[in-house]
Amino acid sequence: MEVISNSEDHELWGGAVKCRFPNKYIDVSQRQEVPDNQEIFVHNEKDNTLIFEIVEPCEEDDSECCAFYFSDLVSLNEADDAKLLPQRSIEGISTSLTGMGAKCFLACGTQTLNRRYNNSSSVGNPSQEVIQVIICVIRLSKYNSDILISYNGLDAHEETAMIDSIIKSFVVLNPSLFGEGDK
Repeated sequence: MEVISNSEDHELWGGAVKCRFPNKYIDVSQRQEVPDNQEIFVHNEKDNTLIFEIVEPCEEDDSECCAFYFSDLVSLNEADDAKLLPQRSIEGISTSLTGMGAKCFLACGTQTLNRRYNNSSSVGNPSQEVIQVIICVIRLSKYNSDILISYNGLDAHEETAMIDSIIKSFVVLNPSLFGEGDK
């Protein structure tokens, strides 16, 4: 596994899950309320966001799950334009996920957003910004759940390696987080 510099283990959902990612990402819940099904981190130097989310699984086949969730993000972000590269299956996921029968998929794309800045030179004038989006879907059919890991920022080159590292270090310590699962 590629080692990402300045990484440390982070506990998610009260310690039910842990994974490794750079310590430059700060937990948003320390500053504001975050929905119970989400863990949100922002980079302390860049305009990058890393979001973990537990959701009910989408009805799309495995081959279309990233596209479904990416489309949802496009709608939420009110993006003017969006492009998604084909998704790929991630091999070499953590033994914790393998033991849970998980399947993991990743896709990268871009979204063009209109931003309104409040400075004197551009009052009321929208400015377009292209953000990079990485979306990873961990499908836990046994627990009727999908885990979404999404990154958005201006540069996704290094962050693709970070997402791979997160998946390889992702450990579920308390599966009851997802309910009882199939019996």
